[in-house]
Amino acid sequence: MRSESFEVFDKCKRKVVVTANPTIMVEPFVKDFLGGDKVLGTEIEVNPKTKKATGFVKKPGVLVGKHKRLAILKEFGEEAPELGIGDRES
Repeated sequence: MRSESFEVFDKCKRKVVVTANPTIMVEPFVKDFLGGDKVLGTEIEVNPKTKKATGFVKKPGVLVGKHKRLAILKEFGEEAPELGIGDRES
C-alpha cells in the first residue's frame, strides 16, 4: 500500500478491505498491521473433518468484477461507502 493511500485509509472510521485474494491470507495483515476492521475476499473451502483448506474456492467464486460489487452491496446495503481506494477498475 502506498504511503499516501495508507494515510487516507488510516483516517477512515470503518475500514473494510475488498480483495480478490483469499480472505484467510489477507485478513491477519489487514487487521494486525493496517488496523482494518474487515476483509471481503475470496473464500476458500475447508474440509470439515481435517479443518484444512482444500484449495477449492467457495461460491460465488473469486471476488472480481461483479462478484466484488455484489460483496460490497451485501456488506454496506443502502449505505454505500464514502470512499474507495483501488488499483483496478473492478
